[in-house]
Amino acid sequence: MRIDCHFHPNLRLSSAKAVKHKALKIFEKFSEHKIDAVIVTEHVFKKPYQAFQKLKKHQPSSSKTLLIPGVEAVSKEGIDVIIFSACEYIYTQKDLMKTWGLPIKDMIKKVATDPNLNMIIPHPFLKSQQGIVKNLGLAELKKLVSDIDLIEKHNACFNSLIKFIEQHPLKKIFKNQLDSLKQVQNADLRNLKSVVFSGGSDAHHPWNIGSHLKLFTKTAKSNQEAINKLKSNIEREMVYIKSQMPVIPDLIANGVTALSELAMLYLLKPTIDFKPIYNEQLQNIHQARRSFGQAES
Repeated sequence: MRIDCHFHPNLRLSSAKAVKHKALKIFEKFSEHKIDAVIVTEHVFKKPYQAFQKLKKHQPSSSKTLLIPGVEAVSKEGIDVIIFSACEYIYTQKDLMKTWGLPIKDMIKKVATDPNLNMIIPHPFLKSQQGIVKNLGLAELKKLVSDIDLIEKHNACFNSLIKFIEQHPLKKIFKNQLDSLKQVQNADLRNLKSVVFSGGSDAHHPWNIGSHLKLFTKTAKSNQEAINKLKSNIEREMVYIKSQMPVIPDLIANGVTALSELAMLYLLKPTIDFKPIYNEQLQNIHQARRSFGQAES
């Protein structure tokens, strides 16, 4: 079974035509690489609920890829956390769908005590605020491991950059940076005993789709079955697929995307994008009726 546990649709939600065009490209790549399941982990500040809805809407009838609803949340400390569920339940959790929301320990505890939610700690050794080891330290992470479903051991987002540096004549100058990038690509989790690991493409563009976690088991027929298999001790390995874009254009495109996301995270105030639960929908309807009655009078 092939599953990509970390994927960003990165859709331009303001343009219906652009959304459909990119969504179809995405599913084309899923089919090309025979990806059986994908956890859709759009950033919490990039309208993840809407992104999932749009992607699902444009899924071709011929597509066999399971789409698992998820979000790459941001804790109060700025740590990235992937949270997902078998259905769209994750999108009803307003405190998780809020940028700079719950403290990381509260976030982990909430997921651990909710049977409908699941968690992956992505790129744990990322050398920025988003990386949990950089933010909390390895010793603190060890204390939290028992409540964490999965930790991302493999991440393909820096593959092109690693390749570029390794081929550079002055690569020795960038040895420390290269080592840090490789720790994200293939994290050393030996100090975290009994951890189940995941892996993903962390793709933001169709040409980066393909890298996946291979589970040595039969293909799941439902989202819940896929999640159960992912969280189990089934043997697994990461399969890296080379980007279909030349290195320099790939680096430029992903660099621009990364900078725009940093601006959205730190400079703008993202709106909360969530799926109202039934009671909230009723309250909204009643409030609209009350407002209409006041306007009439």
